[in-house]
Amino acid sequence: MQARINYARIGKPSTLYTEGFVADDGNKLKTFSVAPPEISLQWSARRQQDGLIPQGRLIGSVEKHHFYNEYFTILKICDSAGHLLGYYCDIASPLQKIGDEYFLTDRILDVWVYPNLTIRELDWSEFAEAVKGNLLTPEIHDQAVSTLERLKAEISDNTFPSAYLL
Repeated sequence: MQARINYARIGKPSTLYTEGFVADDGNKLKTFSVAPPEISLQWSARRQQDGLIPQGRLIGSVEKHHFYNEYFTILKICDSAGHLLGYYCDIASPLQKIGDEYFLTDRILDVWVYPNLTIRELDWSEFAEAVKGNLLTPEIHDQAVSTLERLKAEISDNTFPSAYLL
């Protein structure tokens, strides 16, 4: 079974992802996809270039958690042997299900969480450009920043990721 996720990004076109459906318990949608070799090389090279995953390590699978009542998503990224490479957290609108499809909007800011739970904040310059271009309402701006701060606090006190990935 597949899940169709319509993923919009403020100021950019939407993308439709088809992912392996695992479960939808009404609180979150969980998907799992194995990265085909050509996609793995592409994703891995980009993450290595950004310093998110070590050189020579390749992304083998992505387990995604999209929440109906949270303003973020979690991508658990592993190598082909199942070893954790890190968590990619998108600050996003809560997930909505309409018919058989899912919808959410990325709010630009992201957090990379290394396996040792150190973090790297991402996309602040793009976020600032969106603010400057009036692409974010004050409410969306404040929600994105407060969600990022909340995630950082939960990572720091070891609430993350266990509170979300059960």
